[in-house]
Amino acid sequence: LCSGFGFLGMFIAELLPDPSRVAEIILVDRGWPNLNIGSKGTISANHVYDYGSWRVPLQTIKSDIKDQNNVKSLVSRVVAWQDRPCMVCAIHLCGTLSLRAAQLFNATTRAHALALVPCCMPP
Repeated sequence: LCSGFGFLGMFIAELLPDPSRVAEIILVDRGWPNLNIGSKGTISANHVYDYGSWRVPLQTIKSDIKDQNNVKSLVSRVVAWQDRPCMVCAIHLCGTLSLRAAQLFNATTRAHALALVPCCMPP
């Protein structure tokens, strides 16, 4: 969640000892482009898609998790979409974004783990 440029996901994709055990890594950020709706976004996805394949496939999704409807959509379309375990990783989330990550994790039994490293929490 809030992946920024997706470097953590890229490192994980390349460094996993057994990449066959991970179906994909999905990078979620409000800055990614969504060409299906004509949104260029503020983060280029060229470094994810244009330089060959990854040991674990990477996918980008444009979503603002400050919006509760987007959290519900991520749960239904990503986290609980298939009968497979899922881990939610959220690094350097500011303020209420950390709370949204916890809400997303708690919204389904498909999320088996949450790695949450907030930079600050709301008072």
